[in-house]
Amino acid sequence: MIIESIVLNNFGLYKGETTVKLEPDNLVNRNITVISGQNGVGKSTLQEAIHFCLLGSLSIDTRVSEATYERYLLKRSYRGSGIELQESSIELNFEFIKSGAPVKYKVKRFWMNDHDNPNEDLHIEENGKPLNELNKKEKNLFLRELVQPGLAKVMFFDGERLLSLYDQGNLANFIAESCRYLFGLNFVDLLSTDLNYYINKLQSQQDPSQSLAEINKVKNELRDIQNITVAIEAEKTELIESINSLKQSAVQNERLISDQGRWATSTLEILKAEKLQLERDTIILKKELVDIYTATGPFVFCKKLLIRLKNRLLNEREIEKWQHASDLFNYKVSELEQKFNDPQFFNALNIDNELSGKIFNALKESLISTPYKSDGENIIYHEMADSDRSHLLSWIEEVINGISTTIVTKSESIVVKDDRLKIINKELSSFSKDDVVLPLLKDLQEVTRNIGASEQKLESLNRKSDETNKRKNFYSARLISLEEKMIKDSTVDDRLKLSSRTKLVLESYASQLMAKKLLQLKHNVLEKFNLLCRKDSYLDDLVIDPESFEIKLSRKDMVVDHNHLSAGEKQLLIVSILWGLRELTNISLPLIIDTPLARLDLEHRKTFIERFLPAIQPQVILIGTDMELAGDVIAGLEHHIAHHYELSYNSETQSTNLSKIERIYKEEKLHEV
Repeated sequence: MIIESIVLNNFGLYKGETTVKLEPDNLVNRNITVISGQNGVGKSTLQEAIHFCLLGSLSIDTRVSEATYERYLLKRSYRGSGIELQESSIELNFEFIKSGAPVKYKVKRFWMNDHDNPNEDLHIEENGKPLNELNKKEKNLFLRELVQPGLAKVMFFDGERLLSLYDQGNLANFIAESCRYLFGLNFVDLLSTDLNYYINKLQSQQDPSQSLAEINKVKNELRDIQNITVAIEAEKTELIESINSLKQSAVQNERLISDQGRWATSTLEILKAEKLQLERDTIILKKELVDIYTATGPFVFCKKLLIRLKNRLLNEREIEKWQHASDLFNYKVSELEQKFNDPQFFNALNIDNELSGKIFNALKESLISTPYKSDGENIIYHEMADSDRSHLLSWIEEVINGISTTIVTKSESIVVKDDRLKIINKELSSFSKDDVVLPLLKDLQEVTRNIGASEQKLESLNRKSDETNKRKNFYSARLISLEEKMIKDSTVDDRLKLSSRTKLVLESYASQLMAKKLLQLKHNVLEKFNLLCRKDSYLDDLVIDPESFEIKLSRKDMVVDHNHLSAGEKQLLIVSILWGLRELTNISLPLIIDTPLARLDLEHRKTFIERFLPAIQPQVILIGTDMELAGDVIAGLEHHIAHHYELSYNSETQSTNLSKIERIYKEEKLHEV
């Protein structure tokens, strides 16, 4: 069987018509379709739609009332944006090998979104020809004969439920039911049921005899045991579901505790670090203020004196400059006087000695005159180097103009930091990691207690189930013995003898066939599990009990406790069972697997991707989150991917969009489908 495409119309989050092509590309051996997206965008809806289109109500449960079925139809109809559309439908196109030849099928289920009457209908085409001669009930039966409900167990797989399935009760039931359906033993069960009805009818027409009375007594015992078994299994199933739900809650609580604990610790550390930094900054600011006050405090309050000192220092700088210049002038005047006293200096100018003396005295008077008067202002009181004077002037300028602003700025900064410190101290005094984590811990403890109580109850039910099975085996053997005795009884009707003999033959056939198939399954599972674990002899042996269907593992002649297997190894064991069952069917079936890498670590992910998925033929539809099916997964499957779709939620239309990622020479191109 190969699924070529599915068309969803107003189903789940899919508004309008959405077509998803799924057909493998056999020319280049690309058998995998990848469908990825975030949680809640409708990934699992695709798996559900395929399952539902093929099996109808049987995809929901083995026994579903008409009212429950109608509620399901209405619930799965698109309701986004508050709009109720008139019709919803699912169309599945697939190829199936029938009588050795490929046959094309088109199956379409459609219904009206009418609360009073959904009026669901079913349309089937075989090689393009509508099967209109069949009514709706006959069409459903036709599909169930074509794709038997038992095949769904090896077609549809949910990775999230692998570990819950691993529970010995669940795993044994899964193997038992799958084997009976896949090996055709469900038909043997139907024949046995019909024979029992016929035998009971014949017995009621017979004259009472001791053998018949004993047989009827044993049958009544077996009937009571069967009722008890059904009740126990129903209670176990309900309890296992409850335990799985509780365990999921426990895992979620543990994650929350971890996340909240990390958040609380991180927040606490941030607050403490900020407090420490603020305290350091405040200490530094206060020290700087103390230093400022120590150095300049007295002078801040005598600005006028500082201004006078500043002016005096500037004056004295000018006096020093003049004094240095005056010494130079006196030297030059002395030189000039010598020249003036030389008679030859003025000969060329015809100036006599008297006039030259007057000129010299006038020049001397002009050159050595000083701007400072003899009132004491031209006196230097502060003898210092000019560099020291410049430093002192800068300090005075800072005290006069800058210190006040600096003091105000630093004081305001201290106030701001003190206010923030008060807030942080208040938060730290009221903040407690326990306030965040303790309520979650209490919830986890309550869940853990409930899990423990439920597991004890399950253990009690398992013991009760074992005792019931022992009683069943005893009375079943007793019934066979009585029926064999009855066959030899000359007073019993030949028809009754033949029916009983036929029933015994059927039971013997079923027992021998199951033993043979379980032996084959054992070898398949052992080989596949060691292959996936990358260890040729990780397990030496594996035994499946033909009565209880429980699996016993051994390594180096030692029994392996199932609890000692890691979560990844448990998942790979179930994958190996699925793989082994598929190979025993001799039917080419697709595998639709949701959240495939749920509990696998990096090493087991690699073997799952490289060894399992490419080996599944003819088709794999891989559904997972965008994080789960990230780059390493896609890279590992690159040469096997025929189609890759990405789902996203459109908040405006409140519906799911489907985009196809096309890979051409390792380049990606995204476009709307």
